[in-house]
Amino acid sequence: ACMIRTLLVSTLRVGCRSALFLPYLHSSIARMSSLPQPVYIDETTPFYEQQPTEAIATVAAYEMDKLQTALGDAILAGPIHVGSSAIKGMPGSPIVDLAIVVESLPPPPPLLEVLAQMGYEYKGAAPHDPQDHWAMGGEGPKGHLGRTVLHLSPAGSSFVDDARAFVDYCNSNPAAFEAYANVKLEGMRLATGAAEGSRHRTYKMHKHQVVARLLGEAKEWCRVLH
Repeated sequence: ACMIRTLLVSTLRVGCRSALFLPYLHSSIARMSSLPQPVYIDETTPFYEQQPTEAIATVAAYEMDKLQTALGDAILAGPIHVGSSAIKGMPGSPIVDLAIVVESLPPPPPLLEVLAQMGYEYKGAAPHDPQDHWAMGGEGPKGHLGRTVLHLSPAGSSFVDDARAFVDYCNSNPAAFEAYANVKLEGMRLATGAAEGSRHRTYKMHKHQVVARLLGEAKEWCRVLH
């Protein structure tokens, strides 16, 4: 009951703060008009060969503040910005991936209720990892700048540490950055020439082996560093 009251009060508070911050968020995203237009892998998957870094960072900060304020102590670690949009200058989707650690999965109903009130749609476990549950949120059309994917991971899982290691490694290692950028660009070009309905999968599958290799390198790099 205490957790429910805390989460609901926090949600009311974040609603007020979000209303004040929204004009700034929208004005920052509007600066995108000066950047090159994206290539569309499909109608909901814009791909930016030149990353809109500043606008992405604004979206990430806005959504992380909302989550921290609304969920409070229900978040054991995070929120942190992960995924390719957290790698500065990396071409790809403008969607912001955020990650938090919660006590257990599936998340308790009070937490899901608050996420729903914030506009996050809980999707359950990711197809590739039962320790990574997704909730889709943010502002604007599906797949576009302003949208977010929240990754919820249980205490004891390595998911958040691994995701952080991948981002840090690519941000710190030029060879890793180049390998990831190149395979993403190759995948985009293959996908745009693929049959309609298979383009998104073509893109994901093309980069899978490189991502797996870089993740292994990132985990070892992080182990040695620390």
